[in-house]
Amino acid sequence: MDLEPVLMETTIRVGDAQVNCYRAGTGPALIFVHCSSGNHKEWRFALQNCSHDFEVTAPDLLGYGANPSWTSSANPYSVDDLELLRSLIPDKPYHLVGHSCGAVLALETARQAFAGAFRAPESLFLIEPPATYLLRDSVKHWTLFQKVSGKCISAVEDNDFAKAARIFMGFWIGHLPWLLTPRWQKRRIASTMAKVAYEFAMLGTLAHRFADHTTLTCPTTLVSGTRSPELAQTLVNSLVQHLPNVRHREIKGAGHMSPYTHPNEVKRLLDEHLGWVAAG
Repeated sequence: MDLEPVLMETTIRVGDAQVNCYRAGTGPALIFVHCSSGNHKEWRFALQNCSHDFEVTAPDLLGYGANPSWTSSANPYSVDDLELLRSLIPDKPYHLVGHSCGAVLALETARQAFAGAFRAPESLFLIEPPATYLLRDSVKHWTLFQKVSGKCISAVEDNDFAKAARIFMGFWIGHLPWLLTPRWQKRRIASTMAKVAYEFAMLGTLAHRFADHTTLTCPTTLVSGTRSPELAQTLVNSLVQHLPNVRHREIKGAGHMSPYTHPNEVKRLLDEHLGWVAAG
């Protein structure tokens, strides 16, 4: 009888930071990168199943999950999440799976890799990367991003983390769903807002263009929800026009948080993606 893969959480060291990380399975590497305010458990619907065929790695990004909390909008470490991801890249084929800010981190890691910085991924599976820096030439979308991010950062600087969470989540899921969110969940998300403010600032300083991503020749699946914010859908549709080996899949009725609200559909699309890559 086949034994279930051992499920394991471990601590790794990256520079001066200790990072909680889930690892299981053997084979080609599959690296999962969660969204802002989340942790590796966002991917629980896929981790165990995928570990039958892959070496699965899912870190808690700095300041999230079981890692030490992030206490201000400044980075308390000498490393950042991009360096964390780079430290996880193995000396063998690997695939990157990311959602929201995690998808931006995966996209930027791949861009650097295909520029020759280190080994490039075999594929990308990205769910609505909010790479807002790519829309600097769009007055409408860039102005909206600056408005939302500016209000969130200001609230964090005023130590009003509940307000920051209301602004942040109100944009991504809507103000009524946020109003109806359980109090315990609101408190948990509010406690992560200092790191979210740091991520907003990071997105505002990146200066790459769509043209800088035409070298990403690996198979890429971009996923969006039909009920996601217009900015997120615009970014996905624009990336589809610029990446050379890309497919776009929509989840009907899903918003930006599809790994949480539509896990079965996300898992089906991930399996489809990996099958597409395996077929060459």
